[in-house]
Amino acid sequence: MSQPHPDPAAFSPEALADRLAGCSEKSVACRELPAGLIPETLEAAYAVQDCIVRQRGGHVLGWKVGSPSPDNPVIRCAPIPQGCLLPSGVNLPQSAFAHSGLELEIAVRFGRTMTAETLPDNDASIIAEVVAMAPAIELVSSRYIEWPSVPPLAQLADLQNHGVLIVGEFVPYRQDFPFVSPTLAFDFDADHISTDIPRNPAGDPRRLLPWLVRHCAARGFPITPDTVVTTGTYTGMHFPRRSGRAIGRIDGFSEISLRLV
Repeated sequence: MSQPHPDPAAFSPEALADRLAGCSEKSVACRELPAGLIPETLEAAYAVQDCIVRQRGGHVLGWKVGSPSPDNPVIRCAPIPQGCLLPSGVNLPQSAFAHSGLELEIAVRFGRTMTAETLPDNDASIIAEVVAMAPAIELVSSRYIEWPSVPPLAQLADLQNHGVLIVGEFVPYRQDFPFVSPTLAFDFDADHISTDIPRNPAGDPRRLLPWLVRHCAARGFPITPDTVVTTGTYTGMHFPRRSGRAIGRIDGFSEISLRLV
């Protein structure tokens, strides 16, 4: 006999957020969660994100956004809460993260505040509001023991597997920058992480920005000139097995680094 399907109305985003909050060292076993704590809709997963943001002080410093392929209409995002945005050169204890995957990315900032009341009319107008860009390293982590073998919506609820974002020096935005395949190098001590032809899964990641801005506006999160938006990896994900220093170099930017200790 099949098991009864959980009632989505009974789902408690606060309960799952409570399980996930502050448990980097004491990860949650997703398989042991009650069925009613596994989000079954996008709305439920994003509601958990909202609860986590409130638990961490209510401030969103940035967003991560991505898509699995250049033509894929599926776009997902997660907020970067207070305490999760750090400068280049930082030392991070490996023990603070149950999982630690490193990705080299490009982040952007906009020139004005955009809300539901002040949204530009079309995609091109939203992209035209980008004024600055910077190299970034995301430390991807998860609060689930079984990650990555976790339902996609449960991962989305867990801030889409966000640990921390390291952001380098911003430079003025260049419309002609080769966002599809920039020239770069990414190393962890003697390990070369980068590939010969770096690619972002989304293709040109700027295509994600209009969706993100509208998504945030609909959820009541303004995009401000201080908001940092990171747009997905160019190097895949590298899992260091030891302490060491990660260094990212993208042509057109200053070097960015972090050290795992």
